[in-house]
Amino acid sequence: MSLFKAQCAAIEKSVLGLKKDNLVMEADGSAYQSYKHERGVIDVSNDCYIGALYVDADFDLRPYFQHIV
Repeated sequence: MSLFKAQCAAIEKSVLGLKKDNLVMEADGSAYQSYKHERGVIDVSNDCYIGALYVDADFDLRPYFQHIV
Protein backbone atom coordinates (compact mmCIF):
# COMPACT_ATOMS: atom_id res chain seq x y z
CA MET A 1 0.00 0.00 0.00
CA SER A 2 2.91 2.38 0.61
CA LEU A 3 3.94 2.17 -3.06
CA PHE A 4 0.36 3.01 -4.06
CA LYS A 5 0.35 6.07 -1.79
CA ALA A 6 3.77 7.15 -3.08
CA GLN A 7 2.64 6.82 -6.71
CA CYS A 8 -0.51 8.85 -6.07
CA ALA A 9 1.53 11.53 -4.28
CA ALA A 10 4.01 11.69 -7.19
CA ILE A 11 1.19 12.11 -9.71
CA GLU A 12 -0.49 14.79 -7.61
CA LYS A 13 2.80 16.68 -7.27
CA SER A 14 3.94 16.37 -10.90
CA VAL A 15 0.73 16.64 -12.96
CA LEU A 16 -0.89 20.01 -12.41
CA GLY A 17 -4.59 20.64 -12.97
CA LEU A 18 -5.89 17.33 -11.62
CA LYS A 19 -9.30 16.74 -10.15
CA LYS A 20 -9.09 13.87 -7.66
CA ASP A 21 -11.99 11.43 -7.42
CA ASN A 22 -12.84 9.57 -4.21
CA LEU A 23 -10.45 6.81 -3.16
CA VAL A 24 -12.03 3.35 -3.41
CA MET A 25 -10.87 0.74 -0.89
CA GLU A 26 -11.87 -2.90 -1.33
CA ALA A 27 -12.28 -5.46 1.47
CA ASP A 28 -9.11 -7.33 0.36
CA GLY A 29 -7.00 -4.17 0.71
CA SER A 30 -6.98 -3.24 -2.96
CA ALA A 31 -7.21 0.49 -3.65
CA TYR A 32 -8.23 2.54 -6.67
CA GLN A 33 -7.67 6.24 -7.27
CA SER A 34 -8.82 8.13 -10.35
CA TYR A 35 -7.86 11.62 -11.49
CA LYS A 36 -9.42 13.79 -14.17
CA HIS A 37 -7.24 16.13 -16.23
CA GLU A 38 -7.98 18.29 -19.27
CA ARG A 39 -6.03 15.76 -21.36
CA GLY A 40 -7.85 12.67 -20.02
CA VAL A 41 -8.10 10.34 -17.05
CA ILE A 42 -5.38 8.77 -14.89
CA ASP A 43 -6.23 5.61 -12.94
CA VAL A 44 -3.98 4.17 -10.23
CA SER A 45 -4.82 0.63 -9.06
CA ASN A 46 -3.27 -1.38 -6.25
CA ASP A 47 -4.53 -4.93 -6.79
CA CYS A 48 -3.78 -6.93 -3.64
CA TYR A 49 -5.21 -10.14 -5.13
CA ILE A 50 -2.40 -10.42 -7.68
CA GLY A 51 0.07 -8.10 -5.95
CA ALA A 52 0.37 -5.48 -8.68
CA LEU A 53 0.33 -1.70 -8.99
CA TYR A 54 -0.99 -0.24 -12.24
CA VAL A 55 -1.04 3.29 -13.61
CA ASP A 56 -3.23 3.78 -16.68
CA ALA A 57 -3.55 7.16 -18.38
CA ASP A 58 -5.28 8.52 -21.45
CA PHE A 59 -2.16 10.57 -22.21
CA ASP A 60 1.61 10.20 -21.93
CA LEU A 61 2.81 10.84 -18.37
CA ARG A 62 6.54 10.69 -19.15
CA PRO A 63 6.91 14.45 -19.80
CA TYR A 64 5.61 15.14 -16.29
CA PHE A 65 8.29 12.95 -14.72
CA GLN A 66 11.39 13.91 -16.73
CA HIS A 67 12.81 15.64 -13.66
CA ILE A 68 12.93 12.25 -11.90
CA VAL A 69 14.77 10.26 -14.59
